[in-house]
Amino acid sequence: MPTELDSLYSEQASACSKQQVLEDQIDRLRRAKNILSDYRGDLKPLKKDLQKRDEKSDFWAGVRFDSYLDSNNSLIDSGYYYYDGEVSDAIEDIKEKIRQLDNQLEDTLSGLSWLGRKIEDLIKDTF
Repeated sequence: MPTELDSLYSEQASACSKQQVLEDQIDRLRRAKNILSDYRGDLKPLKKDLQKRDEKSDFWAGVRFDSYLDSNNSLIDSGYYYYDGEVSDAIEDIKEKIRQLDNQLEDTLSGLSWLGRKIEDLIKDTF
């Protein structure tokens, strides 16, 4: 028949396992957030490069060319702001999930600390 000490050791092992899973999830999410942040940083220079590409033309000039540039830049801007917004939203979602997992991790660590004290007390009382 399992004793109270065996039960506490089992809870402690379970909490340690949960701690490892939470730390792994947090680490993966932080890496994903960093990748998205780097991607987001790469978007603005790409947008500028696309807009510069069409600044001059050997074939077009005048009002038609200006109209083309305006519509082209408008398309590039709207695409940029859409993707930038989507990436920003994804980063915020990841940050929120990391906060939730950090809170769960803190709860788990508090539980481990309590279990450790409880085990120590039982060992002191037993021996």
